[in-house]
Amino acid sequence: MIRNFIEQNASIVLVAGALFGMLLPITKGLPDYSMIWGLGVFIFFSCSNIRSSDLATINIKLSAGFYLFRFIIAPITLYLMASILAPTIKEAVLILALCPAGTSAPAFSSIFNGNTALALGLLVFSGMLVPFTMPGAFELLGQNDLDIDTFSMLRTLCLAIFVPMFLWFAIGRNIKPIKELTRSNSKAAAILFLSIVNSIAFSKQRDFILENFDSIFIYLLALTLMFIIFFMIGWLWPSDNKSENQIATTISSGLMNNMLGLSIALVYFDPHTTMFLAMSMFIWIASVPIFSRFLRKYVRHNA
Repeated sequence: MIRNFIEQNASIVLVAGALFGMLLPITKGLPDYSMIWGLGVFIFFSCSNIRSSDLATINIKLSAGFYLFRFIIAPITLYLMASILAPTIKEAVLILALCPAGTSAPAFSSIFNGNTALALGLLVFSGMLVPFTMPGAFELLGQNDLDIDTFSMLRTLCLAIFVPMFLWFAIGRNIKPIKELTRSNSKAAAILFLSIVNSIAFSKQRDFILENFDSIFIYLLALTLMFIIFFMIGWLWPSDNKSENQIATTISSGLMNNMLGLSIALVYFDPHTTMFLAMSMFIWIASVPIFSRFLRKYVRHNA
């Protein structure tokens, strides 16, 4: 079935979306906000995997401590470093670092015997607060010279995140046919819509990417370093019950929802910033099998 193929070959589907956008840029004419709409559909399907009973297991204190460091302090620190070392991509660095934990973090954590409640807590904290932290960070760091309407960004993020959440928890889950259809197809649908959003982004950025092809290697190098930092923050974060929490924080830190950052970059920022965020998808895809292999060895060693 098509659903099984998509679920078992997520990386191929996501890369195919990017290549389709580059080779056949038929979605180039779509409005920039089409990515936000696609992101909203993705979040709706992702919410179907969260149950009310799961929310009761969240350790607020444990989640809040790591959230504050990884999603507030670390992004500002990386931005200040980029301002000195690579000022042309400092906004892109800040956006990527502020991206919330990926919706797959609790599932990944469960697969590798991590603290699923902690991963869920980080997902909820980072996802619910990013509409405020991302615009707030640019206001705090004095980026008004970029002519960014931070209030408009806040409104866009709220619509992209809170409206799909409301539609699911207030309506979707209470209508049995919708609940069953959504939950049974949630993973495949989420991957498919991510691929579509990916295709739109690369289609719109196609000409700029080709004109600045020499920048790709530098961007990928910088992104690789950033992802290593994200994974290391999670792995080295001190906590009790180290093994379970270590896995949860590492997954939540490294496998972020960078598609949200790409969508915001396309709507509000310059092509260099958007291209950097678009390239981050390749590093994200490559990091999943590498980190999964590492975790399997780690779990077997500690069994």
